Amino acid sequence: MPSAAPRKTVQDEGPKAAYPFTAPTEPAKVPAPSRPVDRPGPVNDSSEIISSELDDSSAYGTPDYYAVADYRSHPFSPVPRRVLDGSEDIGSTPAAVTSGAPTELQARTVRIYKPVKTATQSGDWHGHSWKMDWDILQKGHRWENPLMGWQSSSDFMQGTKLNFASKEDAIRFAEKQGYEYFVQEPNERKRIPKAYASQFLHTPGKLKTIRTKIEVSPAAKIATLPTLRLAALRRILSPSTTPHSARSTASMSSSTQHVARPKAPAPWKELFIAHTSKQHMESPEFVLSTVHTAPADSPVPYVPRARYCIYRGMWAELPPNEHNTAPTNARIFASDMPTFTTDVRMDKVPELFGSSGGHATDVAQAQGSGGGGPVEAVWWVKDAGTQWRVKGEAFVVAPDIEGDDAAESSGVRTVKSEIGKRMYFQQDAEGKEGDWSWNTELTGHFGSFKQPSPGKPVSEPYNEQEEKMGEKVTTLDDSVARRNFRVVIIRPREVEKTVLTDPDHSRRYRYTWNVDALQWDTVETWP
Repeated sequence: MPSAAPRKTVQDEGPKAAYPFTAPTEPAKVPAPSRPVDRPGPVNDSSEIISSELDDSSAYGTPDYYAVADYRSHPFSPVPRRVLDGSEDIGSTPAAVTSGAPTELQARTVRIYKPVKTATQSGDWHGHSWKMDWDILQKGHRWENPLMGWQSSSDFMQGTKLNFASKEDAIRFAEKQGYEYFVQEPNERKRIPKAYASQFLHTPGKLKTIRTKIEVSPAAKIATLPTLRLAALRRILSPSTTPHSARSTASMSSSTQHVARPKAPAPWKELFIAHTSKQHMESPEFVLSTVHTAPADSPVPYVPRARYCIYRGMWAELPPNEHNTAPTNARIFASDMPTFTTDVRMDKVPELFGSSGGHATDVAQAQGSGGGGPVEAVWWVKDAGTQWRVKGEAFVVAPDIEGDDAAESSGVRTVKSEIGKRMYFQQDAEGKEGDWSWNTELTGHFGSFKQPSPGKPVSEPYNEQEEKMGEKVTTLDDSVARRNFRVVIIRPREVEKTVLTDPDHSRRYRYTWNVDALQWDTVETWP
C-alpha cells in the first residue's frame, strides 16, 4: 500500500485536516430505529448493548448516531463528526480503518504540544517530550453523576495523552491514523548568561553611580537657614504689621512647603480630563453625594443626599474662562483634585462641616474655610461609555483663606495642610513656590451667587436690593457675591473607572491612593 506524501501544517492556527475531506454542513436525517428506545435507566444485564443499523439512504460521511451505544447512561453515542471507511482519496488508508479501531476514534481532532515546566518545581523533567491529547466530542454524552454531582462522560479518550520523543513523531502518528491535528509550539524561556564577576568588568562610557540616600551638603544646609527663619518670623508677626503679599507667601510656605508631595500625576488623570472636556461632555455635570444629619426619629445618625454639580477643573490648574477676567496663578502647582463652586447658603456646605472630624453642629461654624466630610462623585460619559466614581473628602475654600482681618483659623490651617499635601510641582513650572496664592486661585473660580437663599420659602421676605434671580456680577469685588461664593475641593482616596462600551468585555479599574508611598495603586476588577 503506497504511503502518504508528507503534508505541511500551519502551527497555532487551529485544526488542520490530514486528508482532503469536507464534512457535510448538516447530517442527513436518519429514520427512527426499528424499535422504540427507552429512557436511560438501570438494566438487568450490565453488558446489555442496544444497537441499530444506519439506513442506506443516509448521506455518505454522516455520523452514525445509532452506532453501538450504552443506553444505561444516555440515548446518544459519542461519535465523531464523520466516520472513515477506507474509500477516502488521501493516498493511503487510515490506520484507524484497517486496525478496526472503535468508531469513537475515527477522524478525531488532536492537539500536539509540549508541556511547560511545573510552576511549583525548579526541574523541567516533564517538559522534554511532546504530548498528544484528544478533543471533546460534541455528542460525547456527558451526564451529571447522581451521587457526587460530578460531570461524567463515556468518551474514553477525553483524558488520554500520548507521549512522543519529537514533534515530527507525533505528526506522523496523527497522519497515519487519519486525525486532524494542530501543533501548539511552546514558549521557550530565554536565558541570559550572568556572572557575579561581570559587575566588576570595565565598560566604556560614563561611570554609573547609584545613589541610595539624598545627602545635603553643609553649605546647602546653611543656605536654607535664612529662608526657614524668615518663614517662622512671618508666622509670628501680627497681621497688622505684615504686608498682604508677604503674608500670602508665608501662608503658602507654612502650609505646603517642606512637605512630601506626589511625584507624578495620577494614572487616571489624563483620561479623566479628556472625558470631561467639551469633546465628550458639553456641560460636565456630575452627581455629588454627601451625608446629612438624620431626623431625630431616624434609626441612623446620617442619611444620604445627592445633587448635580458642575465640574470646574482640577485645583491649581484652572482652565481659561472667558466669563472670568480675574488674574490667575502662574503654572507652578498641579493636582488630581476636582473642584466645583457652590453657595455657602446651600445644605451641602454645612453637611461637609458636620460630617468632618470637627463635627460642626451650627451653621455659623460652616461660614469659613474647612470641612473635610466624606463625599462621592459620579460622572457618566455617554459618548465614551465610561463611568467615573470618585470617593474621598471635600474641603471648602472661603475668602478667609488669606484675609487681613484675623489670624488663620483652624479651618484655614486644615485646608492648607490637607490640600497642600496632594499638590505637586509641574515639570515646566513658570515661577517659584512663594509666588503662588490661595486667594488668587479662589478668585479665579469666582461666579455669581446673588439670588435669594436656596431652599427658603418664597413667601418669606428677603433683601430685594441685593438678592435677585438671574442677577449677573460685573465686578470681582461684589460684596454680596463674594460673601456667598465658595470653592469645594474633592480630595480623592479612591477612583473607579468602569468601561461599558462592549457588554462582553466590560472592565473596571480601581485606583487607590497609597499614603505611605505617595502614589496610586491600580487594580483591575470585574465590573
